[in-house]
Amino acid sequence: MNRPTQDFLRSLAKGSRVNVDQGKAGIVTAKVTKVTDKLIFVKFGKELRRFTLEDGGTFQAPSSSKAWLIPLEVEND
Repeated sequence: MNRPTQDFLRSLAKGSRVNVDQGKAGIVTAKVTKVTDKLIFVKFGKELRRFTLEDGGTFQAPSSSKAWLIPLEVEND
C-alpha cells in the first residue's frame, strides 16, 4: 500500500484531485472538499471520507481497512 509524503499532504487544498488507495478494493480518483488544521475531507462518488493531515490515512479507521491519499500520478497496478 502506498503512503503519502508530508510535502504532498501539505500541498493539498480545496478542489485538488487525488487518488485514494483502498488496498485490495483498488484506487479511486477523488476531490478534496475541505482542509482543516488536522483533517482533509475528500469526496468520491457519494462518499465523503476524512483523512488525517498527520499521515494521510483515513480518520478513525481500523488499520485493516485504512485507506491512504496518494498523488494522481500513482496508478493501480
